[in-house]
Amino acid sequence: MTETVTESELVAISAGQGTKALTLYVTDIAGNTGSSSAVNITVDLTAPTGSVTADTYYNTSTVAVTVSGSDTGGASLSKMKVWLDSSEPATWSDYSAGTQTFTSIAEGEHTAHVKFQDSVGNTSSTYDSSSFIVDTTAPTGTISTASYTNTRSITVTVSASDAKSGIETSGVAQMKIWESGTTEPTSWETYATSKSITLTTGDGSKTINAKFKDAAGNETTSVAATCSTILDTDQPDVTLALVKTDNTTALPAHVNVRGFSARVGITAETQDSPVVSYKLTGDFTDSSDSWQDFAVDSGESYMTISGLEFTTGDGTKTITALLKDAAGNVTATAATATAIYDSAPPVIDVNAPDYN
Repeated sequence: MTETVTESELVAISAGQGTKALTLYVTDIAGNTGSSSAVNITVDLTAPTGSVTADTYYNTSTVAVTVSGSDTGGASLSKMKVWLDSSEPATWSDYSAGTQTFTSIAEGEHTAHVKFQDSVGNTSSTYDSSSFIVDTTAPTGTISTASYTNTRSITVTVSASDAKSGIETSGVAQMKIWESGTTEPTSWETYATSKSITLTTGDGSKTINAKFKDAAGNETTSVAATCSTILDTDQPDVTLALVKTDNTTALPAHVNVRGFSARVGITAETQDSPVVSYKLTGDFTDSSDSWQDFAVDSGESYMTISGLEFTTGDGTKTITALLKDAAGNVTATAATATAIYDSAPPVIDVNAPDYN
């Protein structure tokens, strides 16, 4: 006679986790005892472990993180929760190792989190990624250099920022600096606050271009900043004339007064930068080796320096003039002018005839 009996019963098993073999023994009313085949069950008391990793920077609002979990207690991983920042989801999703993607993530700093659950219900603690930054905005900046230069080797001052009000950004990381009209560099270089470049040959205006890139990979798609300088390698030519203190009448070759004025002038020139300084030295009382500001008289090509006095002592007085332009070029050959100062009256010798 065969009879089917269905019944459930709590069974105490040996301590510890791992695989347990259960055998069922049954005795009928006649005293016959039978046994079942062994049934293996796994006891897992250990919570899963795992990790979530993220890139340091993202230059898109779509963020992909990598999830990895494991369960050493014997059961298999079954469920997980993955979220950003403080919004832990209420429900579990099926465990899936690998990439998990989030969309429409705001710019700024974020952290990814993950929890795991195995097939018997053990739940892990929360695992956190390192914080990362979503930065979708390219940096901005400015560059500057001297307005004039007399050498092709110049230094460009660089200032760039990746700042955004109230938001953590990745920061300026790289730059390109080059002269307009030449080929843009193919490679980026580490961002610095200055850059030495060599201008192309030929005097005239030169334009410098700049692009910037942040650590997240955002870069300016066109030139982000420009500045200009004028290359001038021509030396200014100078003229010098001495005039009387009326500032009009030419000083004669011989004078008996010490006072005079000097006209320091510019000849016709091809240079691209203005003359800004003069130096007047020689046999006069205020002679100085220092440069003075230069500005031509109204409507003239020269500057009149008044109130000068020759040094004491009769003899030839020599005055020398130099010019310097805004690029730093100095006159190659100084202009000179001379006058003979003679303060001694003539000696008159009168001889009377002898009438005796």
